[in-house]
Amino acid sequence: MQINKIQLLKKGIRIFLLVFMTANLWYCANVVAPKGGPKDETPPRLLLDKSSPNMQTNFTIQDIKLEFDEWVELNDVFNQIVISPPVDRKDYEVKIKGRSIVFHFKETAILRENATYTINFGEAVRDITERNPAENLRYVFSTGSVIDSLTVSGQVLDARTKEPVKDAFFMLYENLADSVVRTENPFYFGKTNEAGSFLIQNVRAGTFKGFAIKRVDQNYKYDNPAELIGFPDDFIVVGDTTNIVPDSTGKRTMPPVKIPAILLFQERLPLYISKVDSMKYGYLNLTFNGPPGNITLEYSGLNTLNDSPPQTNYEVDSLHIWYDQSGDNTWQLLVRKDSLLNDTIPIKARDRSNFLNSETLKYIPGISTKPGKLNPSFPIEAGFSRPLSAFDTAFIRLLADTALQVIQPILIIDSTDRRKLLISFPWKASLSYSLNIFPGGVEDMFGLKNKDTLQIKYVTDLKKSYGNIKINMEGLQDSLSYLGELLDKNEKVIQAFSVTGKENFVLSVNALPPGDYHIKIVTDLNKNGIWDTGSYDDKRQPEPIYEKVLEKLRANWDVETSINLEEG
Repeated sequence: MQINKIQLLKKGIRIFLLVFMTANLWYCANVVAPKGGPKDETPPRLLLDKSSPNMQTNFTIQDIKLEFDEWVELNDVFNQIVISPPVDRKDYEVKIKGRSIVFHFKETAILRENATYTINFGEAVRDITERNPAENLRYVFSTGSVIDSLTVSGQVLDARTKEPVKDAFFMLYENLADSVVRTENPFYFGKTNEAGSFLIQNVRAGTFKGFAIKRVDQNYKYDNPAELIGFPDDFIVVGDTTNIVPDSTGKRTMPPVKIPAILLFQERLPLYISKVDSMKYGYLNLTFNGPPGNITLEYSGLNTLNDSPPQTNYEVDSLHIWYDQSGDNTWQLLVRKDSLLNDTIPIKARDRSNFLNSETLKYIPGISTKPGKLNPSFPIEAGFSRPLSAFDTAFIRLLADTALQVIQPILIIDSTDRRKLLISFPWKASLSYSLNIFPGGVEDMFGLKNKDTLQIKYVTDLKKSYGNIKINMEGLQDSLSYLGELLDKNEKVIQAFSVTGKENFVLSVNALPPGDYHIKIVTDLNKNGIWDTGSYDDKRQPEPIYEKVLEKLRANWDVETSINLEEG
């Protein structure tokens, strides 16, 4: 009997220890995201009945508890959480307690009298499964008897496309100094939605500095040149009593402030050469960190054969340079662009004889007219690997129809891109043509000729398969310059043009394939031939861009439209 009691006692101790250890394991375990199942895309939801009441008046320093419907974590607290009016970081802390976030004011905290405070949590609170941030998490209280209720709203658009910008921030600063956007967090801020619209609530009356930013990091300061920014031209006055207008009932209320659209842009980065390719004789390729625009090139110490100048060709952010050097000396390329760029690049001489013995002139399909249908209003373009200097008609033959009749086209080297040979002829509709360029038919600037026979077949399309576009431009100022582009749906430039000293201009472009086109016109305020972005320090907005989508062009159709730049 005594043995049974001892056995029961031991068994009870084992059960107690097991329960105790299990409880401690549960208590000490970290909360982790469950594995498996569908992806959690729902952000944490605030449980109002279990959280500190929002919109409190006569608020005294106390802990603010926000409880959620799921486990949450904190992310980048000191950059994400913005308090207005500002509270020093050392005067508060934010911590997790169960499914709650607790905002704790320390004893050193001092709040202003009769002030409405807003705690914007940004994306600081997120769930532990997929890191979905709690949306529009704001806590508002007043140390006085009223809650400030003024609002500021507006829209943020991309300066180039005029498209709405989502997830940009528009911020208001009590400090009106220009440097404030780089040194301080904002007094108030709002985040844009899909339509690029923002709404800042619970704003007090006053004068504020406005600034918009599309962040690339987690803070609210403009401290990264890669960030997109925008700003209104004037300070923002909230609560202007001179604008109070009675409503239909005669009640006089302070009107909301709606500011003009903010254009978001990236300031121009310092132009630099990111890559230099000079490994081959007679060829340089300079890659820039962006489109270089109009740059100045100087060749120091370069002696060329027959005094022939180097040939250049731009492609977006690259510059191709071909040169034929006499001698074996190292020379220097000087690249300049206003105050933005001033580089000197040493170019080592390469072996010319080896180049001449190993290289040949090659046909390049990517810069040539595609085989197949031929637009009857344009010449055939035959593109080659290097700038051309000559061609020999004895080795170039154009044949017409199945009878292979030899015809005599007009041949010229394209002055805008000397890699191209243009073959023109009064093409007949629905007739087939065969272009044959035999070895030795074309010669580049180095005296190298094509070694392969080129044979390409075309069939002339009907003229009625194409359409014409005519655009009448009005509202121009004769004191300004304009840069224009007609583009297709893939943003390919069909025709570029410029206008100076005119109040009206007509653009006519014929024989275009059916499709969607739009026109873009830049007001070139500084007349430098390129679109210029804005500058915050110079208080300069981006140069205005007018854009219009044209009526869809159909085959055998004329699209004619008028635009007025004064009407925007």
